[in-house]
Amino acid sequence: MELLAASTYLASILNILYTGLGLGFVIFVHELGHFAVAKWCGVRVERFSIGFGPVIWSFIKGETEYALSIIPFGGYVKMLGQDDIDPNEMASENVAKDPRSYTSKTVPQRMAIISAGVIMNMITGTMMFCTAFMMGLESVPSKVGGTSPGSPAWSAGIQPGDEITEIDGYKIVTFSDIMRRVTLSWEKVDLRGVHHDGTEYHEIIVPFKSKDDFRSAIGVLQPYSLTLNRDATNTFLPVAPGTTAAASGEFMGGDTVQEVNGTKVNDHFEFTKQMEQLRDKAVEVTVLRPSNTARHAPADETPNLVTIKVEPNPVWSLGLRMDIGQISAIRKGSPADGQLQIGDRITHVETSKGKQAIGTDLDPLKLPKIIGELYGQKVTLHVKRERPDADPETKEFTVVPENRPGWSESPFDDDSPMSIPSIGVACHVLHTVLSVDAGSAADGVVKPKDQIKSATLTLPENVKNDKGGTKPIEIDFSKKRGWPYLFRAIQDCPLRTVKLKVASAGTEREVELKPKAAKNWNAIDRGFLFEVQVNFHRDDNIATAAGRSIAEARNFVGEIYLILYNLFTGRLSLFQMHGPIGIVGAAVKVSNQGFAPLLFFLAYLSINLAVLNFLPIPVLDGGHMVFLMYEGATGRPPNERVFMVLSYIGLAMLLMLMVTVLGMDILRAFGVL
Repeated sequence: MELLAASTYLASILNILYTGLGLGFVIFVHELGHFAVAKWCGVRVERFSIGFGPVIWSFIKGETEYALSIIPFGGYVKMLGQDDIDPNEMASENVAKDPRSYTSKTVPQRMAIISAGVIMNMITGTMMFCTAFMMGLESVPSKVGGTSPGSPAWSAGIQPGDEITEIDGYKIVTFSDIMRRVTLSWEKVDLRGVHHDGTEYHEIIVPFKSKDDFRSAIGVLQPYSLTLNRDATNTFLPVAPGTTAAASGEFMGGDTVQEVNGTKVNDHFEFTKQMEQLRDKAVEVTVLRPSNTARHAPADETPNLVTIKVEPNPVWSLGLRMDIGQISAIRKGSPADGQLQIGDRITHVETSKGKQAIGTDLDPLKLPKIIGELYGQKVTLHVKRERPDADPETKEFTVVPENRPGWSESPFDDDSPMSIPSIGVACHVLHTVLSVDAGSAADGVVKPKDQIKSATLTLPENVKNDKGGTKPIEIDFSKKRGWPYLFRAIQDCPLRTVKLKVASAGTEREVELKPKAAKNWNAIDRGFLFEVQVNFHRDDNIATAAGRSIAEARNFVGEIYLILYNLFTGRLSLFQMHGPIGIVGAAVKVSNQGFAPLLFFLAYLSINLAVLNFLPIPVLDGGHMVFLMYEGATGRPPNERVFMVLSYIGLAMLLMLMVTVLGMDILRAFGVL
């Protein structure tokens, strides 16, 4: 154990070292471009510095001082007659007369010097891409692992197992491509793809603005593999404690599901469909178990097949029947499409067994299960529909549910609605108690008409972690309509105690409940925790890798300009920006994945540095280029006063931006953002 901890610590130190060297190299290459071309043009270079501010170490060779400065957020080449910190030097007549000064050189020479850093970053970034592609990279494919009920993707009919191949005319290969293109899209997303059954689809989707990370999203989840979580630190469990998969005591991290009841499953979508149909029966799950369960096991390992019996997993309940809210979304092409409307509230369900009121006769959380079990049969829904300037009206609709089991679509977050997959509606469940089941966890503790203000799920002392991690799960019902999310969290973490803050008759109290297994109601999920699906690709041909690298660099340049446009127009929040601390933190995380991912990240950073440096902002290379273009066109340099004012404005803008992003990095570090 001590040897493992020591090796992990050493690996972390090395990753930090590699990150520092890599980031320093990106800066060094940029400044080297300026330095080399300046020397080639006969300009005297007084200082070559990595970092800004006071010099902490330096040496002089020839006429140049090579320095390492205290603020490691960039670098600079100080040439005679050119100083971004002191624009007066560029306007000095005495310096301009020196044949080795920057200002004495021709406009084309100065343009070459200014653009050399950007060109070096573009070349280096493309070469890094090429090297990373030839080493091989892992990526999450552009498949849909799930859709959030009520989200734009869910409403458009996109399902788990579908693949997204194109967004706004851009080819989509990885899941990161989906997230990036949606974030950088215009008001609508033109999306194309292939359903799991092989049919193609084309949808126009309007993204929503995520409340938590301030970016545009369409509500899709990453795809999962058939391999159970592997992690030496026991942070990511292979099965969830308290579930029947965990009760078997036989599953191990690294096991890969092969069959269910002797039927071959090829992907996570097929596995889920099997478990949906067999949710009320014991199943035999056959897994391929490698002798080495590490993530990158040797190719010559000897795997073996293991078959494990798993009992049905009960649904856990508090026994509270809540009030149902309005329909918030309807899935395109579903049985409800064209009949029900957003804003309707389902009050009763009528079947051949009679009419039941939602909340008193029927628990709203059971609605997806009950309607789903009636697939192929006629079901009458009684709804209350609001009308402008008039009392609500009651309407009846007859639908024929599809074969989509209840709770096969789970809420994403604590404000997600509940999905009724078989009819294609998503509705909220409110936090007002209408009735309490006799003999349930809440019986005698919570009463009808009580309001649930908040819920906290805590781990028992004898359990270190579960699917929810190690921290309490908290839901504030005064801000979020999170009853479906609470129900989902209880299923994922059945060993946790549920503490409710209850308001009744103007007073508040806290109660602790231990969920009980519901009768005649089994969950689809039996507690398997799978790794995200990852594909590995390596280019053996340098020509192929080079072609991909050039295309990648070109795409990144376009995306950076789109990011800037979205920041300027407010479509992308400033809170999405990261400063030097965030960049270093991201680089260290990437370096933990291997050298090739770190190279890819540094390549992106190098191209990002090139694009940002060439923006037409005074003090930056792009600003200098604008001044040079003016001088080339008019035959004279810009007005000295105008030049100095603009330079100081540009410097102030950069300092403000640096303080802003650094401040957000610090706030993130303390969990404020």
